[in-house]
Amino acid sequence: MGGKAMVISSNVPLKQDGTMRMDRDPVDAGVAVYFTRNEKQVVFASDRFDTIAENLQAIGKTIEALRGIERWGASEMLERAFKGFMQLETGARRAWWKVLDIPASASIEEIEGAFRKLARTLHPDVNKAADAVAQFQELTEARRRGLAIRGERL
Repeated sequence: MGGKAMVISSNVPLKQDGTMRMDRDPVDAGVAVYFTRNEKQVVFASDRFDTIAENLQAIGKTIEALRGIERWGASEMLERAFKGFMQLETGARRAWWKVLDIPASASIEEIEGAFRKLARTLHPDVNKAADAVAQFQELTEARRRGLAIRGERL
């Protein structure tokens, strides 16, 4: 795709020398790949999955599909796709620990406690805001992601 100056960003803990620590799990499994294409900054990001490897694979598959468009002679379509991506809202989710208002290093018990506390006020039966359902869904998803990072499944 003609990308240059690629940087892969994640929350993988690093050693003093900059190499990855393999004895600790990252707090957040989100990954972003930044690069320059046609002198424009581009980023592909994914935090949909529970591991860095899965999120990186999703980005790789996305780039692979876009390269296919370019190979098959539809480069104008590829340019339109990039323009469309730039016009989309980011749709980025807030970090799970920010939604729960706890430290990123919180334990399973702290995650559950924060969820229960916030659920009392954000549940749609109590919260009458227009976006109450969306707020509660964000809370529930934050709990799921936080527990998944700690190795717990709902």
